[in-house]
Amino acid sequence: MPGSPARGYGCQTFPGKDRVPHAAPASPAMAHDLARRDVIDVSGLISVDTVWDADTVRVVGDVTVTDGAILTIVPGVRVEFQDYYALYVAGSIVAVGTPADRILFTTHDPQDFAVDQSHTGCWNGIRFESTPATNAPSHLGYCIVEYSKATGGGGGLYPYGGGAVSAVDFSKLTIENCIFRSNVADYGGALFFYRNANPRIAGNLIVDNHALQNASAIYCAYSHPQIANNTIVGNPIHNEENPYIDSCAVLNFISKPVFTNNIIRDNNPDVVYMHTQLWHNKDYYTHHNNIEGYESIGGNIDADPRFADPDNGDYDLSFRSPCIDAGDNAAAPADGFDLDGRLRVARLVVDMGAYEVPFGDLNCDGRVDFGDINPFVLLLSDPGAWQAAYPGCELLYGDISGDQVLDFGDINPFVALLVGW
Repeated sequence: MPGSPARGYGCQTFPGKDRVPHAAPASPAMAHDLARRDVIDVSGLISVDTVWDADTVRVVGDVTVTDGAILTIVPGVRVEFQDYYALYVAGSIVAVGTPADRILFTTHDPQDFAVDQSHTGCWNGIRFESTPATNAPSHLGYCIVEYSKATGGGGGLYPYGGGAVSAVDFSKLTIENCIFRSNVADYGGALFFYRNANPRIAGNLIVDNHALQNASAIYCAYSHPQIANNTIVGNPIHNEENPYIDSCAVLNFISKPVFTNNIIRDNNPDVVYMHTQLWHNKDYYTHHNNIEGYESIGGNIDADPRFADPDNGDYDLSFRSPCIDAGDNAAAPADGFDLDGRLRVARLVVDMGAYEVPFGDLNCDGRVDFGDINPFVLLLSDPGAWQAAYPGCELLYGDISGDQVLDFGDINPFVALLVGW
């Protein structure tokens, strides 16, 4: 900053190779012309196709992607909102990270974040409001979205809905393999879909989001989204002021979301009156889920999912989980990978929830490929040596046949797994 005692104080300046020198903050429309920088500041209208490619993109005012423009955010970018600003998308956004290089949407002041209606320590979400369908599809993948709020006095058509993402009268949206955590809204702690909003929501972890009124995870009205292979757990409803209403994690008002392969449990209100995990869902569109308190029909179950270590944020399935091989392959995420980048449908049937147990990944590199052949042979011949060579892997990763026994009966299924079922 001008006047800093650090200016001109060093012995010599060494400009980085191919680096753009720091100058005035760049407008979003100019960002596509920038080489990668440590930090760029953005606000205002994005009216041409733009790429955010920086270590940190500081949002210093509301940003609107205008009709016809595409905002692309590259893997590993930290999008840091400096105050209660929103990202409005009237065009398209493509923010697709990788399992090892996720895109982070967060606040500048997480230490000031609180579960209340205040607008300090938070931002105002990603908002699709009557986005024209003539635009290219929008896609959020391998993102983390945290510390966002939609409470009274915010921006947008429905300022009280969708702590992290709001979609109104818009369907060309895919949200897959993302993590939504520590977001707050009056309705729809993480997601809000209203009036013909029919996106695809697949493979996400939705945890520790909060509703101040109702629908701690997802609010859905007059819409028909596809909701598959998500883990939706631990999203509370703070209903002390209105305790005598039906509370829920996912609210469906004159809607018919398709729920398949999800785990929906332990999303509880502060005051229990008439509480369910799903409110007014349609049985016809609800299959192969693990839902607390839901009748076991249509392949649905109601059982402890046996997460690996939920107290420490690990929602992988343990090997005793009833969610293993309990889903419907037809609804498995289209990209074929889970939230950790592991192969989906590791055996014959997809697992429920956001994480797939990595059967066949015998060198624990996140893939099932020909690099697993030698570890598989070692596992069959000398399990002790295999465990020493690949610490952290589990013996039952080699139980490809699913008979709970590790033996030569797993060879043919393993070969089939390598060449494709």
